[in-house]
Amino acid sequence: MTGLFDDPYKYVLDTSSLIELKNKYRPATFKRLWTNFNELCDKRVIISVREVRKEIEKGSDMLVDWVAEHSSMFLTPNTATEAILIG
Repeated sequence: MTGLFDDPYKYVLDTSSLIELKNKYRPATFKRLWTNFNELCDKRVIISVREVRKEIEKGSDMLVDWVAEHSSMFLTPNTATEAILIG
């Protein structure tokens, strides 16, 4: 891999994206959306970084458990990643 968007990575989420998803599309109501979303996260089509995981782990809602179940999507930035994220 040479950068953040090498296969299979397609989308990178920040903390606010996950919080908004949880708040506006509750898993109990939008089961199919969450099933599909979880599948994309497990396949690493959707990823995030460890800093997002750490922020969410400070909370006390369902996202804390969700992050634990999908921990493989939270990558540790490397030099190439940091260059892309910082610009």
